[in-house]
Amino acid sequence: AIFIAPLITIGQSNINLGQGVVKIDFEKLPTLLFYSDTNNTTPLRTVSVTKDKGGEFIIKNSSHVRSWFNPEGLWLDYGIFIIRVDTVIGKWYRVFTNNDKGTTLWTKASSLNNFIKWQTFLVEETTTINRHPDFDLEIKTAPSDEALTIKRIEETDCFEAIEIKGDWLRIKTNQTFECNESIKPIVSGWIKWRRNNRLLLYYGLG
Repeated sequence: AIFIAPLITIGQSNINLGQGVVKIDFEKLPTLLFYSDTNNTTPLRTVSVTKDKGGEFIIKNSSHVRSWFNPEGLWLDYGIFIIRVDTVIGKWYRVFTNNDKGTTLWTKASSLNNFIKWQTFLVEETTTINRHPDFDLEIKTAPSDEALTIKRIEETDCFEAIEIKGDWLRIKTNQTFECNESIKPIVSGWIKWRRNNRLLLYYGLG
């Protein structure tokens, strides 16, 4: 048997957590339109998905697009194309088009961009939950600051997300991917996943 570990780890804390992500159905070769404001009728930027001669999915004019477009996750080879959503207003999403720089533009909701709230995304879409080096988080016995501390998250810990209650995420040691190297596995514990509109953890997408 061949074991394939989670390939992509994501979780930038330098930008607002926002409300969730849009998952792009890139296999339908969409052209994404981005506007500077919801009142504009002409897009400021576009991103088009196409196929190369070998049938692989690629971003059209990739070198130019990559000069301004650096979303939450864009690895078409691994089936990943997600953009972090800062604000939802009606059928409009203000999204982070460059996570490193924190720049945002607006895009319209469509059948090709499925909005998923963080509470659903972390539990249903991620493969792993890992320690973010910017934050020293305690694993609690209950979703409360006053609850007993089981331990602090270690770099060797690798978890599965079970459920969310408010700012708290219930986790257990990840056995699906066998990525955990801690000598103290967790059967059930709670960690803070957000604070002051910031994401406090890394998540993995397989």
